[in-house]
Order: sequence, then structure tokens, then C-alpha cells
Amino acid sequence: MEGTQSHQERGGQAGGPAFQGAARGSASPLVGHAPGRRLRRSRGAAQSEGGRQGGQDRRRIEPEQPRVPHQLGRVHGGGDGARRQPSQEPELDPLHGFPRDRPERSAILGAAASAVNAHARGVRGRRRRRVGRGTLLPSSVCRSLRSARRAGVPPPRRRARGLLSVRQGESDRRWGSAPSAALQSAVVFTTDEASARPRAGRGTRGENARRALAVGLGAAVALAAGGCGEAVEPRVNVLLVTLDTARADRLGCYGNERIDTPNLDALAREGVRFEQAFTPVPSTLPSHCSIMTGASPARHGVHDNGIYRLDGSFTTLAERLGEQDYRTAAFVAAFVLDRQFGLDQGFATYDDAMSAPLIARDIAALREADALTDEQKKWFAQQASPYQRRAEAVVDGALAWLAADDDEPFFLWVHAFDAHASYQAPGSFETLYDPDYAGSLDGELGSFYRAAGEHGWLPGGVPEREKAHMIARYDGELAYLDGELGRLFAALRADGRWDETLVIVVGDHGEGFGEHGQLWEHNGEIFDEVMRVPLITKRPGGRSAGSVVESLVRTIDLAPTVLEAVDASGWAELEGASLFDGDTLAPGAPRRILLQALRERQAWPSPHSWLGLRTAGEKLVLLCDESGAVTQTALFDLTADPSERRPAVAPADAARAAEWTAEAVALYAERMAAAGGRGWRGMDALTSDALLDLGYTGGAGEE
Repeated sequence: MEGTQSHQERGGQAGGPAFQGAARGSASPLVGHAPGRRLRRSRGAAQSEGGRQGGQDRRRIEPEQPRVPHQLGRVHGGGDGARRQPSQEPELDPLHGFPRDRPERSAILGAAASAVNAHARGVRGRRRRRVGRGTLLPSSVCRSLRSARRAGVPPPRRRARGLLSVRQGESDRRWGSAPSAALQSAVVFTTDEASARPRAGRGTRGENARRALAVGLGAAVALAAGGCGEAVEPRVNVLLVTLDTARADRLGCYGNERIDTPNLDALAREGVRFEQAFTPVPSTLPSHCSIMTGASPARHGVHDNGIYRLDGSFTTLAERLGEQDYRTAAFVAAFVLDRQFGLDQGFATYDDAMSAPLIARDIAALREADALTDEQKKWFAQQASPYQRRAEAVVDGALAWLAADDDEPFFLWVHAFDAHASYQAPGSFETLYDPDYAGSLDGELGSFYRAAGEHGWLPGGVPEREKAHMIARYDGELAYLDGELGRLFAALRADGRWDETLVIVVGDHGEGFGEHGQLWEHNGEIFDEVMRVPLITKRPGGRSAGSVVESLVRTIDLAPTVLEAVDASGWAELEGASLFDGDTLAPGAPRRILLQALRERQAWPSPHSWLGLRTAGEKLVLLCDESGAVTQTALFDLTADPSERRPAVAPADAARAAEWTAEAVALYAERMAAAGGRGWRGMDALTSDALLDLGYTGGAGEE
């Protein structure tokens, strides 16, 4: 949808050397729709349950309940219910570095007892933090650990993966770390790694107090076990940064030597860079739906911007992490990701307030244009109204949100739209890479196409000097964006959360520079310049730092990667596969990646659509007509022809192309059947304050 007005005005053609004469548009559905295969409980039910849980979490232990003094006071223990008095307290196990005569003993027990008392007063649920696998500590203890880390104190370490649990009926509630021998009469020691995750049980007040006591004892042991074995790691935070319209080959870490992107380059050195990462679709809303659901567009049912909505029956990454007690927030930079399109599912904070138009047009004149349909006029009116905002505003909002509370693990999504046309970066970035240009182009698409019309540049005749200037302006946008991301990264380093944060930076799609017909656009093809995206991850603890993965991976692999990294359930059922297996890089990409563009109903109908399959060394590109029938086929040998200019023509290639064609059509049909027709809603349902002010109504048209 982005950039479509320019295409319509100039009457240009999509496609390239292999497919001349095609125009942007949509094909008829390839297959019929079948009912969806799964549903989840409604968010309303989940919120209701959350409210009840929140009420439970606020319960206080009555005054008659004994408080734990700043010594290891009375502890219920053994089968006979006997109590140990402070004067009878045995010495803790020296194996864990906690002999009686150590001076820090009282301070550690005091901190643990304070945490126990706070926990017993009801500081539970969302105030709880996971430490490693199975260990839970109150937020107060986690704050102490973070403060010590900022001061340069090494983190406490533990020897074993043992767990403290309080026996309640038939279930074990896992709370702590490896206990000393003196504590085993008070708690049950288990090393069952397959047991269920800790759950907030109701229990009696006495049971809650004992559970809270076990938390504090586990914290004391974890703090006391200094210098031994495995580090106790805080729970993983997740920062997802999506770069709209970012070509991988324009970043410094991907080989662009002239551009200055020091923050992304440093992230690549500190993390893992994926050389061959691909989006399933070159369009903003469908691509982000794939990132957030781990599903391809044919399965989640969103095929274009503006006229589709992610159906509520899909569970998003934010919803899954919210169920794990993560704070969730999103700060997006373009109207195409407005909450009305469904990606707000699961986010407690969803900041989608835009401030600047995408195009400079007279809305009244647009509404009188005979060449435009009513739906197109409405979309143009939105693009000429508040539609986007700079990365500076997005990062400012994210930083304010991060500063509000640092006690809980977070999932933060930051979306940047700056690399999208028009290419008019702020300040010196606008002409940073072409300061000597003296032509008429200013990076705005309207001015480009006016110049192209005056000089007869289209199709295919844009002078290299003019094209180079537009690309230089694009690079300037990326350089500006890199600086804003640097502010975000620096803030996490400054407050001590960088090392415990999983960082993912990924593009949603690339941009065409005329290689196959698209200039400063992306929606209307499936060649690598728009399908290949940058993907960089930084793992907590510096694991796999400096690695480069050559295997094919997909953006639908990111949701399962995050869920696996935070030890959350549900990732194995997704269409994508986790990129990591513990400390091992284990990209789970399939033998072939399914690609698509302009499939199903589009805001700008077209007589063609695209399907494709890609492997590491070959790529099938299919051009289809309005009925979905394949009209042209091209198979590219990417080793001999990485630019996808010369389709293979040998008989063996033709036979393989026929086999792959059948596979692509069948795979797409299978996923469409799973989608069950969800997602479509139409342009009539589009709404915003700007459109309402212009007299457009919204809310109709959803199916």
C-alpha cells in the first residue's frame, strides 16, 4: 500500500527483465477458504481471570502471622511440626560458602528476611521475577542484584540446579536454589526439571506465609553461594526493533562501506548476524503480522495494508509474553500499524499517535480525482493526514516507558519508519552521502515522478546520477535511524539491563531501486531486493557473539525464537522454528521458503500476483493471473545469477521448475485453508480522527 499513489499516477509497470508488462494489483483467491483450525480463549476472559488473580495477589497476611526476624527465626520443619528457636539455629552448610563466622551472613539473612516479609504481605504475581530456570525471586531481591551489578560487584553464583519447593497437596511449588543441609527439614528438595512452572496458588494464609518463607530462603542461599558453579541470571527482557523498508545490503555490517551505522554494526559484533533472512511478504502490515504470530500471510490472513485486520483468534507474541508476567509495550511509527489493524493484541501500552503526513497533497483535489475509486480516495486522504512520525519521537516514548518501572521483565517493540519513501532525513543526514548534488530531486516521491515525466525517464531510463542521489538520501535515513537506536541501546546499558536483554533488530521488507521495475517501492514483486531483510540478534550473556549465520531463515522464526529464549510454552506449535537451541545456533529453516506478493484482495486491484519458493542456491518466481493460474515461470540459479536476471532454461531446469511450481501452489493452498478466510475487512472499515474530520465514516465492511 505504501507508495502506491506514485505508481498509479505515472501508470508505470511492475516486473523486470523476466516479467515485463505486469502491473501492480491483486489476484483472485487461489483456493477456497475452509474453517479455521484453532481458537483460543477470548482476551476478555483472560482479563477477567487476571483481575481475579490481581485481587488475590493483594491479600495481606493477618497481623497474628509470625514475621521473620533478621535472623533465621522460627521455621516450621519436619513431620512433627517442631520449631527451631533462634538460639538453636544450626550452622549452614560450608559447601555453599556460608559458614557461621562470615561477617556478610547477617546482612544476607537480613536482606532475605526483608524480602520474605514483603513477599508475605502480598508482593507476588507480577512483582515476581524468574531467575534462571525454575528459580523465583521477589523483585526486591532482583533490584539488589541489579544495584550490585551496576556497582561492579560480581553476581552471586550457585553450585547446583536443585530447587526448593513447598509441598502443597500433590504438587511441588518450585521457589529457590540449592539448599544447605540445615534447611532440608524445613523444605522439600527436588531436582525435577520437568515439573510444572511455579503457579500462584490460593492456599491458606499459613501456606502462603510458608511459601513466602521458602522464597526468602531460596534467595538467601542464592546470594550466599558466591564463587561456586553456575551464575544466577535475571529473567530475560526482550527488545524487538523492526526497521520498515530496510534493505540488508545498505547497512555497514552487511557490506555498505560508505554508510555510518556504528550502533547496528556494534550490535552485529556483539550478537549474531543472519546473512540470508527473508520476509514472506513485502508489505508492512502483513509482514509484521507474520513476525508477531510466527505464521505466513496465507495462514494469518492479512495480505495488504489498510483493508485487513489480524483476527483475534490468533495469539500474538505479546499475548504469550503477557501470560508470563512480562510488561508489554509497543511504539509504532506509521498508520499502517494502527491498533485498528489488530497488532495491539497483548500490549498493555500501544502508542500509535502519528504527527506528520506521508504525502503532500490537496485532499480536496484528491476527492475530485476521477481516476481514483472511492476507496483509493479515502486511503490517499489518510496519507495526506497524520500518518507517520520520526524515530526520535518513537525512541523518546520507549525511553519514558522503560524509565517508569524496571522491576519486571519487559517485552518492548519499537518500530521505525524512516527508511520508507520519501527520503528526507532530518538535518545534515539529508545530504550526508551526496553533498555535491545540484539537481532538482529532493527525495520526495512526487517531485521525482514529476521530473521523470518531464524528462521521459520512465520506464527504465532514470539517469544513474539521479538514481544515485535518491539512494544516497535513503542511506541518510538509515544513518539517522542508527543514531536514534543508539540512544535506546545506551539507555539499557546505563541502567544495567542490556546484558539481560534479548535484542532483535529485523527489517519488515526491503526497497526496490529499479532492479526489476520497482523504483522506491516494494509491494509489487518478490525479488531479493524487497524480500531479503537485515536480521541481527544479541543474546543475554554474550552467547554466540560475533557469529554470522549463512543458513536461510525467515522472519516467522522470530516469535518461536523469543518464546524459546524466555522458556515460555507454545513456541513449538508455530509455523516458524526457533533460531537457537540453548547455546547452539540452530536455524530451523525449511528446505524451501514460500514467498508471496499481491495475493488475494488488494486495495489497488491488479491483473497479477506473485508466488515463489527460495532455497540457498535457487529461486522459483511465479507470475499468476487474476484467477490464480500461473502464467509465467522463472527459475534462477542464485550462485551464477545472484541478481535474478537470467532465468535457467535447460530441460532439467524446466522439469525442476514444474515440480517446484506444483509444490508452491499446494503449499499456499494448504495455508490458505488453515486461515479460513479470516482477516479481510475492507477499506470501508478504515477510520481515524483525521478521516472523521474529513467526513469519512468507519466501522463497516468487516467480515
